[in-house]
Amino acid sequence: MSDWQPIDMAPQNGERIDIWLEPHDAFESGNAHRRANAYFQRGEWRFQGNYGHDVSASYHWRVTHFMPLPTPPNGSSMTTYQPKQKREGDAA
Repeated sequence: MSDWQPIDMAPQNGERIDIWLEPHDAFESGNAHRRANAYFQRGEWRFQGNYGHDVSASYHWRVTHFMPLPTPPNGSSMTTYQPKQKREGDAA
């Protein structure tokens, strides 16, 4: 397992990583925490939010550190979340 590294050293090519978030304001943003499977896009760090859509990490937090994703266990494949595609005949 890798150690946390400064966010300035993180890949900014869309590669998925874990990020460490510090609150801008403890009252508004809560506690510091880790977010898995984050990525850099359009000039900001993003991750999948609680309702399945991607959100900006910088809205409530400062991204301070990163770590590469761990290697998956032997015999398994690593996948990232992909939204379910609508099929013809599915309810709206």
